[in-house]
Amino acid sequence: MPTSCPCCSTRCGARSRCGTWVGVRSATVWGWTAAIFLVPFAAPAAYLLTGNGALPRSLRYAAVGGGVAIYALVLLIGAGAGGIS
Repeated sequence: MPTSCPCCSTRCGARSRCGTWVGVRSATVWGWTAAIFLVPFAAPAAYLLTGNGALPRSLRYAAVGGGVAIYALVLLIGAGAGGIS
């Protein structure tokens, strides 16, 4: 039986208006979130590092390393500006 939502006190059983998941473990939510965010980054990186022999190895490594560096830089700037908690 679904539990009542902590925000709206309804017995919705799925997703409430407040954006929290009722009856779903936190590890499940974090697992799906990680998969959704990591697959678009990991798949192209794996392709560039393991396949695509048409490009020189140094260019493939530079593309992956540069992408990771820029992503880390954006995270650091966001954290410094207070936009990432």
